[in-house]
Amino acid sequence: MTKLEPGTENEMRTVFAANVAMRRKATGLSQAGLADRFGALLGHRVQQQLIAKIETNNRGVSLFEGRLLAQALECSVEDLLPVQLPSSKSELSKELHAERQSLDEYRLERRSAAQRREELQQALVETDASIRNIEFAIALRVSRIDRLETELQRISTSLRDSVPTSLKPKGVRKAARRPREN
Repeated sequence: MTKLEPGTENEMRTVFAANVAMRRKATGLSQAGLADRFGALLGHRVQQQLIAKIETNNRGVSLFEGRLLAQALECSVEDLLPVQLPSSKSELSKELHAERQSLDEYRLERRSAAQRREELQQALVETDASIRNIEFAIALRVSRIDRLETELQRISTSLRDSVPTSLKPKGVRKAARRPREN
């Protein structure tokens, strides 16, 4: 088990208390609002004064209470604990380098995603234009088909009317004859 240096535990509690207050304010909760959420998770009523005591480090919290406080604040317990800094300058330098490298990778990934988004947007614009062209071509063809059908109907009617009665089928001849006069 790692032993804490003198003063470290108190410093951790002080930072924890300050982080609870900071997180509460950042989420827009009052101390009473946090007390209500915390109490609901604990299963009993919690007074606003208890939150005030926790935030001013006048009351410590158990691990269980710390977990529930974090849950009430919609964060992790680690978000409320002090950040552990590297112990040496070289360790800090290595961590800083790693973080910068990670940041550069995220930036590159973001640029790549933005470029891909632009490509997809351009493809969408081109697809929309193609769809409009196809719809226009369909409309032209439908119009042409309508004109051809009308012309075909006109020609068919004209041909039927111009064929001599003697060449028409027998059923058509009878219908075409005039009734006899007496």
